[in-house]
Amino acid sequence: MDLASVRDRDVALANAFRERIGLGPSDSAIVSWPDPDGCHLAALTKDGLVASGRAGRARVAFHLWNDEEDVERAARAVTARRGAR
Repeated sequence: MDLASVRDRDVALANAFRERIGLGPSDSAIVSWPDPDGCHLAALTKDGLVASGRAGRARVAFHLWNDEEDVERAARAVTARRGAR
């Protein structure tokens, strides 16, 4: 794949994740959202997903090796935690 195709694919995965967690689309493969108590980061990590957090925000980034299953797993972790609040 050429670099532009990889970027487009990564951004598409990120936008699919954004949609599933109720965020608007962006032109970035990086997704960051408010997570003041760290519960989303904890849920993602517990489910074996790599994520980071800083200053009350959770962050994930989609790359060439990610796929729709990763989007679904991450969205389930975040939305399940939202429902538990």
